Formats: sequence, C-alpha cells, structure tokens
Amino acid sequence: MKRSKHVPEEYRDYFQHEDNIEEIEETISHDNAFAEDTQKLYSLIKDLCERGEKVEFVACWAGTENIAPEIELYQRTTSNDLMIDFSSGRDATLKITFEK
Repeated sequence: MKRSKHVPEEYRDYFQHEDNIEEIEETISHDNAFAEDTQKLYSLIKDLCERGEKVEFVACWAGTENIAPEIELYQRTTSNDLMIDFSSGRDATLKITFEK
C-alpha cells in the first residue's frame, strides 16, 4: 500500500483544504479543466458576437431555472478579453446579454 505524502507547510496557503499530494494533484487537474471549459465558453460568446449575434447567458442554480433573473447585465465585446464578473450574482439568478 502506497502512503500519501503530506502537504509541505510552504504550500499550505495555496492548498488549504488538501491533506496530501494526491489531493493537490486532483485539485490542479480540476482547476485546469475548469479553466479550459471557461476559455471555450468565452471563445463561443466572442465568436457569436463577432458574427453579429446577440448572446444571452443565464446562470442559475439547479431548480431555479424558471425564476426570473435577479441581476441583469449588459456587456459589449469590444476588447480582446471578455471578462465576466460572476461575484455580484454568486447566489442569484444572473442574466448577461452580450453584443459586439
């Protein structure tokens, strides 16, 4: 049986919830997958807007799909970087409309 290596103290600030190296590797893998998926979403939104499409993006928790958005934002996609600030609607139903 392989023993798990504990997280060195110098990394504790970065990995506060992981107890061993294996859990750190799993967290990093998950975070990389999340970053790739987020980049794909941003690229899709920007590509659609470049073609003149208006994109409506709705974020909500499961079971709240039929509730009207509590926060509505409008964003133009004129810069090279598309920034979506989800912090204001972390627990709310959020609707963002994107246009070029």
